[in-house]
Amino acid sequence: NMLLKQMASVLDATVRQPDVLARLGGDEFAVLLTETDANDASGFLRRLEQALLSHHLSASVGAATWKRGESLNETLRRADLAMYRHKQQRADQH
Repeated sequence: NMLLKQMASVLDATVRQPDVLARLGGDEFAVLLTETDANDASGFLRRLEQALLSHHLSASVGAATWKRGESLNETLRRADLAMYRHKQQRADQH
């Protein structure tokens, strides 16, 4: 699918070298921002939004900061919930 290739290309160009980009399945991607605090993650999200807009793409995005003692699956679940909240906010605006 051309749209998925475009999205992957934008994501790949936006992440830094130490970050990990993965396709979870379907049209869902995850980015593990290493050595990044919540403030830096917000900067990444702004850069990602601008990169998507410059390619006439949009996406629902969710973010979660890993909590000490938490499994990666738990962190991903919280990010997924945040993504669904963002998706709902976008739908409410239209």
